[in-house]
Amino acid sequence: MIMDHGRGVLQYAPTTTTSRFNSPSQTIGAIVRGFKSAVTKRINSLRGTPGQPVWQRNYYEHIIRDERSLHHIQQYVDNNPQRWHMDRYNLEAKGQDAFDPRLEGIA
Repeated sequence: MIMDHGRGVLQYAPTTTTSRFNSPSQTIGAIVRGFKSAVTKRINSLRGTPGQPVWQRNYYEHIIRDERSLHHIQQYVDNNPQRWHMDRYNLEAKGQDAFDPRLEGIA
């Protein structure tokens, strides 16, 4: 997690087993929605702010099609917190993160 957003890689593996974490639709949207809901409840419980919004309404997804793309994205996710001072969403950013254009180029 970064100051204002989170990044991660999901690996989809269809399953026929059931658990309390299964979504009937099994879509990426359902997974993200469930994650955001659970985290929001926990954050609001810790802050004593029930019902307060925590997340932006949308999210960005990208399908990783090969090992090269996966490697670049894993590097980006792993190193992202150290680059917060250059993040385009940081209102006090100093400089520009050279990795952003490289990541967008493999999309």
